[in-house]
Amino acid sequence: MSTFETEEVKMLRETVREFGKREIAPYIDEWDRQATFPREMASKMAEVGLLGGRLSPEIGGSGMTYPMITAVIEEMSYFSAAAGAMVGAPSNSVGKGLAMQGTDEQVDRFLRPFLAGEVHAAAAVTEPHSGTDIVHKMETTAKKDGTNYILNGEKAWISGIENADWVVTFATLDKSKGRKGVTAFIVDIDTPGVSTKHYEDSHGARTFVSGSVFLQDVVVEEDRRLGEEGEGYRILMAGTEIGRLACAARALGMLRATLDVSVEYAKLRETFGQPIGRHQLVQDKIATMATNLDAARLLTYRVAELKEAGVERVQREASMAKLFATNSLVEATNEAMQIHGANSHSPEYSVGRLWRDAKSTQIFDGVNEIHKVMIAESVLGYR
Repeated sequence: MSTFETEEVKMLRETVREFGKREIAPYIDEWDRQATFPREMASKMAEVGLLGGRLSPEIGGSGMTYPMITAVIEEMSYFSAAAGAMVGAPSNSVGKGLAMQGTDEQVDRFLRPFLAGEVHAAAAVTEPHSGTDIVHKMETTAKKDGTNYILNGEKAWISGIENADWVVTFATLDKSKGRKGVTAFIVDIDTPGVSTKHYEDSHGARTFVSGSVFLQDVVVEEDRRLGEEGEGYRILMAGTEIGRLACAARALGMLRATLDVSVEYAKLRETFGQPIGRHQLVQDKIATMATNLDAARLLTYRVAELKEAGVERVQREASMAKLFATNSLVEATNEAMQIHGANSHSPEYSVGRLWRDAKSTQIFDGVNEIHKVMIAESVLGYR
C-alpha cells in the first residue's frame, strides 16, 4: 500500500463521500440539465472543512497535505466534476497566487471570504485566440495611469463565471517583454467596464457554467495589483502544476464513477438469458477500465507524494498523470456508452453526463497534445 493512503486521508475520503451522497448525488443530473451549479455549495463545503485545501489555517485554509487535497478532489469529482473543480480552486490558480503574493489587505479582503465560501472567484486567463500559449499571445493590456491601471481585453472559457464575485486576471504592460511584461490583477465583477457572457447550451461540462469576461477601460487601483509588475507569469505558473494534478484527480474520480455505473449496469442488464457482464467483450471493457483506473491512481498520487516530499518541479510527472488519467477517462466513458447501449442516451442514466464531461478533461489545464510534447522533450533532454 502506498504511503498516500493514510488513516487521515481515509477519514477525509469518508467525509467527502458522505457530503457527496447528501448534497450532490440527488441533484447533479438536474443541475446538468439546467446548466447551473448552486452558489451555496461553496459555503456547505467550507462548513465541513473541505474548501480550504492546501492553504494555511493562518489565512483561513485547511492546511491539507498534497495527498489529502488530491483525495478530496478525486472523491468530490466522483459525484460532480464541477464540485471537484470548486473544492480545488483555492489550492491552485485562484487561491495560490493570492496566498503567495497577496498583501495582508488582499488576503483579508478577498482570500479569507473565498475560503469561507462567502464569495466566489474565478481565474480569468484564457483568451479567444489563445489557450496553451496565452502568455506569448496575450492581447489583454494594462496601461499605467498615475497610480491606477486601465485594463482592456477579453477572457474566454472562464469556469465558474456564473457565481464569480471577483477574478484573478492577467494583462500585459509591454508585449515586447513577453512573459516579463505580464502582471496579475484582482478585479471585482461589478467594477465599471467589466461585463460577462455565459455560454449557453454547452455540450459538456455544463455545471462549470463557463463564459467570457470583457474588460473595457476598466480602472484598477494599484492595491488590486497582485504581486509586482511583471510577476504575473510566475504567479500564473505557481498554480499550474497543482492545476494539472487537480485535473488528473478529477478525471480519476470520474473514471471510478464510470466503472461503477458500468459494473452495476452489466450485472443488471440481461441478453440471451444472462447478465451482459457474462459476455467476454463486456468483460474486456470492464477489465480495461479497472486496470487504467489503478494505473491512473498511481500516476496521480505519485505527483502528490513528490510535491509533499518537497520536490519543487514535477512538470513531467504531472503531465504524465494528467495525460493518462484523462485519456483513460475518455476511453472508459466511450466504452460505458457501449455497455449501456440505447439507454446511454436516456436521462435516467448518468453515463451520458459522464461521457459529455469527460472530453473537457483532455482540454482543460493544457490540451493533451502539449503534454505529450512536454513529456517527450523532458525524456529527450530538451527541457
